[in-house]
Amino acid sequence: ARDTNGNTANATGSNGSGGGGDRNNSSFSTIRMDAASDTGQDTNDGITNDTTPSFSGAVPVGATVQIKIYNAQGQVVATVTPTVQPDGSYSFTVPQGLPDGTYSPQIITTQNGVATTTPGDPFTIDTRTNVDITQAGLAGTTNAISGTGEPGAVVTVRDANNNIVGSATVGANGTWSLTPTSAVVGDTITASARDAAGNTATTSDPNKANTNGNDG
Repeated sequence: ARDTNGNTANATGSNGSGGGGDRNNSSFSTIRMDAASDTGQDTNDGITNDTTPSFSGAVPVGATVQIKIYNAQGQVVATVTPTVQPDGSYSFTVPQGLPDGTYSPQIITTQNGVATTTPGDPFTIDTRTNVDITQAGLAGTTNAISGTGEPGAVVTVRDANNNIVGSATVGANGTWSLTPTSAVVGDTITASARDAAGNTATTSDPNKANTNGNDG
């Protein structure tokens, strides 16, 4: 899954979390969002609707670690000092809810009195999505149906009998369009959207897909 700019956002450091590498090497420091916190279809993309996500990481054996989380304006919004286990692993949960946005963790590892800062890849908090129908086609036909929504979200359209008549992905410009795979039944269509974080939104209008072809 990707964010609204088409970028995949992973909350990972070098070498991956807890796998490979030499934990006695002072250059080895990692962080990764836990799969249980990474909501949506892809549990490894760092895009979530969990405002207090949990992370796991690893530092060299004998080192301590502090995590600072920065918002897009460069402000520190959370500081966590997790307990490091004997094997160098650690875990933590962001202590307070974060508003929607993209965040950048900094991993500060201290070993033998020397502190090293390693940037982690950004992660995104996304707690809402939206969808709207701007052109509803015509009942009994396969006329095009289109609308607006969150870029990257998948929109599924159903007719009055709850039959799926098509699906589309919202483009970078915030619009979507599809041609029904079968004639639209009834005078109501429903559009449901699901974004990368797993948020959903639904809209329908009994006046939009009608035998007169009016959208109003």
